[in-house]
Amino acid sequence: MKLILKEYLAALRERDELDAILPDLLSQLGFTVLSKPRRGTKQHGVDVAAVGSLDGEPKRLYLFSIKAGDLTRAEWNGTSAQALRPSLDEIQDSYLPTRVSVSYRDLEIVICACVGGVIREEVQSDVRGYFDRNARDGLVFEDWNGDFLAELILRAFLREELLPKDVQAHLRKAVALVEEPDAAFRHMEDLMNALLDGAGAARTRKVTALRQIYIALWVLYAWCRGADNVEAAFLASERALLLAWHAAKDQIAVNAKNAKAIVLLAQEIAFLHLRVGEHYFEEKIFPYAGNRYAVSAAVGPGDAVDVNLRLFSLLGRIALAGLWRVHLSELHGSPDDETGRELNAQIARYADMAVELINNNPVLLSPLKDDHAVDIHLAAMLFAAAGRHAFLFSWLAELVDRCAFSLSTRGAYPCIHTDYRELIRHPRSQDDEHFEGATAGSTLFPMIAVWAALFDQTALFARVAELQKEHLKHSTFQLWHPSEDTEQALYINRDNHGAALTGLDLASGAEAFLEVVFDECGANGAFNDLSSVRAGAWPILLTACRRYRLPVPMHFLLALFRQRLSDRATVGSDATEAAAQTV
Repeated sequence: MKLILKEYLAALRERDELDAILPDLLSQLGFTVLSKPRRGTKQHGVDVAAVGSLDGEPKRLYLFSIKAGDLTRAEWNGTSAQALRPSLDEIQDSYLPTRVSVSYRDLEIVICACVGGVIREEVQSDVRGYFDRNARDGLVFEDWNGDFLAELILRAFLREELLPKDVQAHLRKAVALVEEPDAAFRHMEDLMNALLDGAGAARTRKVTALRQIYIALWVLYAWCRGADNVEAAFLASERALLLAWHAAKDQIAVNAKNAKAIVLLAQEIAFLHLRVGEHYFEEKIFPYAGNRYAVSAAVGPGDAVDVNLRLFSLLGRIALAGLWRVHLSELHGSPDDETGRELNAQIARYADMAVELINNNPVLLSPLKDDHAVDIHLAAMLFAAAGRHAFLFSWLAELVDRCAFSLSTRGAYPCIHTDYRELIRHPRSQDDEHFEGATAGSTLFPMIAVWAALFDQTALFARVAELQKEHLKHSTFQLWHPSEDTEQALYINRDNHGAALTGLDLASGAEAFLEVVFDECGANGAFNDLSSVRAGAWPILLTACRRYRLPVPMHFLLALFRQRLSDRATVGSDATEAAAQTV
């Protein structure tokens, strides 16, 4: 296990990786962390400051200057602005005289050179000479290398009483199987479940469990990155995000130290998931999205079904990542400063990459499963947020036309099956009994009808209505809503929950259809009672929907429906006033 941790630490970058792990490690060791790295502020050589005691020593003030990987001669005292020796000089010249609080000035100060790897042999004597020459009463120097940090992680996070050997085995197996993502993920999921189940309801133990999960995710991500395959890290971090939110959701309004720590750890896990996703998309998907069939060919299918399943899943991932950035843009509040412009550029980029993926992989015009409605809905939300309305409705129109053809010919039409063995044999038969069983219900077509009706796409709505009348009279058109039991089951995918709005008939026309759909949304209070909605963290709800294949609630479009009603009322009022003036 120590060798695994050493390899992981050596692979970490300095910014937002090694310096993100160290504060949690210190907290778990009982230190009080005084400061963490922040962008845009002068740090005077100190990346992390903490007060505490190690191995029973007296309490001391620790000041860490962090460098990633091995410390070479160039990184010790080279021309780089990130060289370590100038940072240590700056701590003595600037930080110590001006930044140390009065309450800590009586403590012995330890300046730590913290490196993820090792101090190379050619520079060891220089480092040791510097430490000896500058040490004095009340000030000492230490080096914390990867070997020492791995030992601390074993001591703080992976002690037998905190992480039993069978749970440690899951981590070892996960990192050993990073090139088999599904297997690696299963071991990580077992690890996370075991830690949180063992924590129970005690806040202190929840904090420990979430920190261990956070560290384990970083270990997995570092090994995945080394193997050039981050799929397992993506799957594990997405599941960890949902588990962490389930643990944190009842602590948000609690004014207690451990409650705040739980919420903060859930936030850190969310940011790690976004970081893994960004790596995945930027390195593995976006460079090839513009090339015809490139991503489809990269699936390496054993069956044509594999391409269909993988591409729709990928579309949902990209769309959800873009919607996370829409959420961050809303939180930021100012679209005109550098951060706001960067977020808007990212939203546009993710929308454009989704467009490229669809244009260059025609399989995304032919959904095989009804629950591909989840991925299509997420993509529609991103396209609407990014102003890609023309593309959205041309895509949906083509998709409906192809589905109508496959339904009429009894070909590879969207079915209710989710089992892979069923899907590779679909359709097993062209007789009516099999057809009606495979299309017994639909969330896909009513979802498309909602989008068409909301944006006055009359031709598209009529095409879906025609499809229902000609091919799917037997099918239960339905939409999903949260129910009172959804909050406790949603994020951990436990039990059945939610309610279905069934019997949707498009023959009554777009306006009547919308009224039925959104009257139900207005009457359903369970959506607004969801913790992720109350906290304004709505992408977590969408993450659960994508992960667990739940239809996206139409409540997300309720504001668009109300705005549509308001606009029509204004137009009607203006027309009435104009007519009165004419008379």
